[in-house]
This record gives sequence, C-alpha cells and structure tokens, in this order.
Amino acid sequence: TLPREAVYWAKALLLDLVGVTLAGVNEEAPRIMRKLTERTAAPGPAIVFGSDLRLNGLDAALINGVAAHVLDFDDASNTMGGHPSASILPALFAAAAEMGGVSGTRFISAFVTGIEVNCKMSRGVNFYQYNKGWHPTSTIGVFGCTAACAPPTCLACGRTRSTVIRALT
Repeated sequence: TLPREAVYWAKALLLDLVGVTLAGVNEEAPRIMRKLTERTAAPGPAIVFGSDLRLNGLDAALINGVAAHVLDFDDASNTMGGHPSASILPALFAAAAEMGGVSGTRFISAFVTGIEVNCKMSRGVNFYQYNKGWHPTSTIGVFGCTAACAPPTCLACGRTRSTVIRALT
C-alpha cells in the first residue's frame, strides 16, 4: 500500500501531464509525429490524446510522449534532472489499454514505481550526465518507463528482469 501523500502527488502529476499533453497535441512536433506514424501504425486500443484515433500501444505512446513534452511544461524532478512523467505516463496509458484496462490503484502504483526507479537511478549519474549533454528524461526515463509498465502488463519476474536489461541496450 502506498502512502497517502504518494498517491496524492501521483494523481496531481497525472492530471498535470494529461493537461500539458492536451495543450501540446496541436503543436508542430506532435502533428508531424502523428502524420508519420499514422502511415504505418497498426490500429489498437490505445488512444492518441486529443483525437478519436486509437492505435497500437507503441505508436500511441510515441505520439502522446511527444505531445506531453513539446511545450516543456511537464513536471520536473531535481533528483532526476528531467521530466519523469513525460516518459512514463504515455507508455503506461498505452500498456493499460493493451491490457484492456487496469484498476486506478494498480495504475497509480505502477506510476509511482516508475518515478521511484527514475529518481533512484538518477542519484547515481546526475548531474554528471546532464553536464555532459545527456538528457535524463530519455536516458533514465526509459528505466522508469520499463519498471512502470511491467506490473500492468503482468510480466513475470524473470521477464521483467530481461525487459529492464533490454532497456539498457
């Protein structure tokens, strides 16, 4: 069970990211990404924010991730030196859709797991990598995203470990 304060802030971050994503959907970068992706994307259950389009999870997460970060008003973590929600939530929404939905409790728990992984890993490399020109939203965000998406997709422990190892490569 998560502490009440963690749940509160996870919900606040979730609402914030949905808002900035919807604000960003009509910007040039997400429009270009959507146009390029729609040509080859398979249909699926995952919604593309700001539209009635539903695509496979991977493509919907890509488009939504661009929209989430394009205005650069998404959350920021001083520990991470980046934007944890922009890398985690678009993928988590897509993973949940691919599963046919998950409970709100499970979704929030997975999101908090991703944030924790991002922040804990960042303690080992930040701000060194940031000062070298690397952006933790992508370099660290992939691990938080992987950790967050493992529970809603019901990966077994062995598969979760191999999935995190693949994120390293």
